[in-house]
Amino acid sequence: DLTVEGNVVTGTWTEQTATDGYYAGARYHGAIQLLVEPTGRKMVGKWVGFGKEFDVNTGPWELVFKDASTNKATLDRYNRPPEE
Repeated sequence: DLTVEGNVVTGTWTEQTATDGYYAGARYHGAIQLLVEPTGRKMVGKWVGFGKEFDVNTGPWELVFKDASTNKATLDRYNRPPEE
């Protein structure tokens, strides 16, 4: 969930992990803040949230506009698991 004010984007994120994975179906959430580049095609910022060991973690977050097409071939190209 994001709110935009000028070139600053602020919000929250949520992740539901796989039940058979390392995090055993845990649900994580936290805050995010991004800056929108002048072209509007890229947002770069940081996230913060709690971890498995009850610690607070932070890291980079980047959103990049890739393609305006919504045809099946384009959707198939981007519909894949995230890279590890």
